[in-house]
Amino acid sequence: MKRMKNIINIKKIALIFILIAFSTISCSDYLDVVPGDSPVLQDAFLDRNESEKYLVTCYTFIPSYGNPTRSLPLVGCDEIFYTTDDIQFTARGPLPNPYRYGYGATNTSSNPIMNFWEGNNGAANLWEGIRHCNVFLEHMPLEAGGPVNMEESERKQWMAEVKVLKAFYHYYLFTLYGPIPIVDKAVSTNSGVNEFKIYREPVDVVTDYIVKTIDEALPDLKNHTGIALGSEAGRITKTVALAIKAKTLVWGASPLFNGNSDFSLVDNRGEQLFPQSYDQGKWQLAADAVKDVLDSAEENGFSLHYSDGSEIRGDAPSQATIDRLSVREAVVTHWNNEVIWANYEDNGSRTLQTWAGAYYPGTQPQGKSVGQRQASPLHVIEQFYSANGVPISVDNDWINNGWYNNRFTPVEVGASNSTEAVEGQTTAQINLNRSPRFYASVGFDRGYWEGLDYSEADFRHLRARASEISGAIGVQSISMTGYYCKKVSGINNTFLSPVTETGFQSTPYAFPIFRLADFKLLYAECLNELGNGYNEILPILDEIRDRSGILPVREAWDNHTNLTDYDNQAGLRQIIRNERLNEFAYEGERFWDTRRWQTALSNMNTPIRTWNIWGETIDDYYNVITRQRPSYSFKNYLMPISETSLINNSNLVQNPGW
Repeated sequence: MKRMKNIINIKKIALIFILIAFSTISCSDYLDVVPGDSPVLQDAFLDRNESEKYLVTCYTFIPSYGNPTRSLPLVGCDEIFYTTDDIQFTARGPLPNPYRYGYGATNTSSNPIMNFWEGNNGAANLWEGIRHCNVFLEHMPLEAGGPVNMEESERKQWMAEVKVLKAFYHYYLFTLYGPIPIVDKAVSTNSGVNEFKIYREPVDVVTDYIVKTIDEALPDLKNHTGIALGSEAGRITKTVALAIKAKTLVWGASPLFNGNSDFSLVDNRGEQLFPQSYDQGKWQLAADAVKDVLDSAEENGFSLHYSDGSEIRGDAPSQATIDRLSVREAVVTHWNNEVIWANYEDNGSRTLQTWAGAYYPGTQPQGKSVGQRQASPLHVIEQFYSANGVPISVDNDWINNGWYNNRFTPVEVGASNSTEAVEGQTTAQINLNRSPRFYASVGFDRGYWEGLDYSEADFRHLRARASEISGAIGVQSISMTGYYCKKVSGINNTFLSPVTETGFQSTPYAFPIFRLADFKLLYAECLNELGNGYNEILPILDEIRDRSGILPVREAWDNHTNLTDYDNQAGLRQIIRNERLNEFAYEGERFWDTRRWQTALSNMNTPIRTWNIWGETIDDYYNVITRQRPSYSFKNYLMPISETSLINNSNLVQNPGW
């Protein structure tokens, strides 16, 4: 079976550049190199091998994207709900810091959660990463005493990669803090960003710097087709660099940073740090940059991932199953052709897969073995489209059949829905007649879980009521909402022993940072904001929808709603945003998108509703209860700078509201 071959090869080809290309290198000696200590620096750049060690160091500051204990975008918004009612969280200690940043705690400027500025409370110090990049760039040139035993083309390539990493770390800080200092040279041993007395620079200056730095690096970077996937996957390529550039310009054009008068911040120079006037031209810059990514991706062989069904045991699966697999495999199939950049971390996203997994009939709960805790609130479940490819609130079938008004009502699964849930069993109306993306992304009571090393005829399903195998049993971890994030769990994750069916086994994969679908939908967004007509934009959306087995936009809206939202800019804007929320559910994009769109205030303050997971009967379980009423304020769009940093550097100003 292909799954077994993948597992055998995974250790040979799975690890990204910083873990395999340098597998013989111990970078621990250089993680703490101090850029003012000349003897140590001379040793660090003695020859090619020593310099390669320092190159590793520059890569190690890439933030987590796929580990729920460390990834801010993955669990730092309203897509996921944790609670200490889960006994395993109680046993493990506090809720994860990234989750506490979003829902689980009150952030403060005295001790910020996920403090990427100083490197504490769950986050690395990205200024430290930038410092290492600057050290590398200053010492690698031959005339600066850099290694002599390497080809000049390779030296230029390494320096170009580090330039892009430096730009990326600035970009990451920019998305969290807004205006940030620009640090383009190594800070001496005893001077950090704070003591250097530098200023935060205006939004436009920051975006210009990131773009300029990447543009300088592009000529010396390899194309994706020029790297060896088995040993160099994860390295900065031209397509990756263009993607970071495009993301930067999209942020600069988006509502949070483009003429947002709600943010007005002037420093002691009298410099206004946030643009106060809207500039549509920024969307043109963003559109051009995103188009460059798409062109580079095409030239380098990237394409949307379509499943061939080969991950399923036995006979070829149905088209409905293949549509669902296409959505999941685009994320969990290791380095598939859609993944532009990914991060191999946590033994191949092991923690995420464990937390997103679920027990099913025939397995035995093993305490922490399967987390079952990556849980999605009901308002996120509601956002997924209907089977007709439109929001359930406007779908004529949902309205005329009474499904929408009775969406939380338990119903018996009939033959027409037998590919969605177990026929003859009872589930909620909201779980039926939904889009393939929904069934690809979400596990639910009596719903099927494709894969698990079973044939389509034998697909397992969940039984999520209290005292059932997927629900609340004793002290095992459980979904606190009644929904499970199936999408990020490997297709054939299973239990190791076919006899005892214990010992959860996951298939490692590098968690995507950038997928091709992301940039196709960003291009549609840019074109819409420029006022381009829907005839140019809809084919882009339809390409993504087709991969998922969803009707084209115009056909869906014309035939299944009383609306024509696609024919005007405001309506099409919402359609594009919904496409992104659906396509990238549970991958972390929602954290970035809802902030740059400035919609997070509404999303994050939506009450957390769940099923009554402690209910053992149908009537008890299918009761909607409100578990939490979040308190998310306007200031949370940007992170606070710690009071310590403000005291140490009087030239810094605090973000609004903090």
